[in-house]
Amino acid sequence: MSFVNLVGFECVAPEHQPGTGRPDKLTIHERQWAFCPYDTHADGHVWKQVGDDDVEDLQRRMGIAIARTNERAAAS
Repeated sequence: MSFVNLVGFECVAPEHQPGTGRPDKLTIHERQWAFCPYDTHADGHVWKQVGDDDVEDLQRRMGIAIARTNERAAAS
């Protein structure tokens, strides 16, 4: 786990359902990293403090799979 991957807040707005079509999942909220499964540029966030969660764990929990560079290369 990397220090950069630690997320302090998660958006729990019901209308912010997980999706991969919008790439911006991280932003800063109250001087900490914050994760929105939909899009950090959207309006209507409901931020819940989650402590120091790992961003990859949050993505997996939301069902968002992000391929790493070496995984993309192996798939092509």
